[in-house]
Amino acid sequence: MFQLFTVSLMVILESFYGALLTVGFSSEIWTTWIHHIPINWCIALPLMILVCNPLMRLLFRWLFPVGKILD
Repeated sequence: MFQLFTVSLMVILESFYGALLTVGFSSEIWTTWIHHIPINWCIALPLMILVCNPLMRLLFRWLFPVGKILD
């Protein structure tokens, strides 16, 4: 559930930023933004689940091994 919220928020904001860079402040920004949201969402969710999360788990297991951190 948390991943869906994170990905959705990232996609909405980054799609707007991309639309702003592509067409600037014009009347086309809203259609460009709405058009790119599903495309970015289809890329961002698998990337988050298959690449980013395993890398972060690996990094934190390496930095903080179980039984090695003092309370």
